[in-house]
Amino acid sequence: MITKKKIYYFIIAIILIMISEPILRALNLNDVYFHVINPLFWLLFSIVWYFFIGYHTIFYFRYKKVIIEWIIIIILIYYFLYFGLGIISGFGYNPYDNSISGFIINFWTIGIVIIGQEYIRTIFMQQKNFYNNFIRFIIIIPLYSIIEIKLSSFLDISVLEFNFIFNILLPIINKHLLLTYICTIGGCLPVIFYQLGINIIYWWAPILPEHSFLIAIIFSYLIPLISMWLIYYLINSNKLKRRELQKINPMIWLPKLLLIFGLITFLSGFWPIAPTSILSNSMVPAIKRGDVVITKKTNANDIKEGHIIKFVRDHNIIIHRVVDIDYKNEKELFVTKGDNNKTKDKKPVTANQLLGRVIFIIPKIGYPSVWFRSIIAKISKL
Repeated sequence: MITKKKIYYFIIAIILIMISEPILRALNLNDVYFHVINPLFWLLFSIVWYFFIGYHTIFYFRYKKVIIEWIIIIILIYYFLYFGLGIISGFGYNPYDNSISGFIINFWTIGIVIIGQEYIRTIFMQQKNFYNNFIRFIIIIPLYSIIEIKLSSFLDISVLEFNFIFNILLPIINKHLLLTYICTIGGCLPVIFYQLGINIIYWWAPILPEHSFLIAIIFSYLIPLISMWLIYYLINSNKLKRRELQKINPMIWLPKLLLIFGLITFLSGFWPIAPTSILSNSMVPAIKRGDVVITKKTNANDIKEGHIIKFVRDHNIIIHRVVDIDYKNEKELFVTKGDNNKTKDKKPVTANQLLGRVIFIIPKIGYPSVWFRSIIAKISKL
């Protein structure tokens, strides 16, 4: 049995590799981290736990064979849908190097990391003496999600809005929820099969589908959720009573999944109308910090003086009022200003930068984004 003290060392080691990424990136050593330090860390970390701590029993799970069989089926369905929908979306060249040397490099930088991470994840989740399953889930899922997104991505976020949360953060948390559940009941081998099976397609395929945002949302949300419910249903079908089985029947949950899918696509900005949380007081009194504005995609020709618009500049999302419109080469240039600012914005907004017009304001409900951004800002100053 591994002691709690060793588990704390285990968590500290993962946090250290997580912190090293933004430090090395700041030193312009991002390639060194990606190609050398990260894979080497997970490889050596796994070897240490396997040989020196002697924790080998994680390869023996009651449902391992059944789960691997269903993982293979899920991967084949994933391939079928991924390439099948490419007939609609169209195909493009694979940016990955799919030569033999490229495959080896990808396996070292990605495959070795996957194997090491899933072995370590399984070790952690099997520590029955380290609190209960729920606490272990709460610890490992955020840690692994931040590692995948990279801590530097959080520190670089100048405007944390719904797009980041629902397009990047939640899909990755969703995936790690599935992977953590699988490793808890089936060990590391089914999770490694799943991860390598999904990733290997990018290493050898000469062409890849150019999927739209909607299809990408389906793959990142619905497939992991349906996979988790399906595996849970299959594992528990012989143990639960009929009434209990009906509660977890995937077909009963399908309408709820579709409702969740609709909400997620709305919050992600897929539909013409989308929400944006406000992080500053530049538009006081019309819009205050912590409010959420609902914006509608609008043609530049329909924007009038006095409209409050949403636009992007230097990777920042800005909500300001149009105070003047200039015309240059028969194209609109929108002069903007925050109601609470003393001066106009330095550069006008072009039609390409325009994301929409504010049509509704919901007070206060955006404060979770404000608080989260404040925490990230404080961490970045450490």
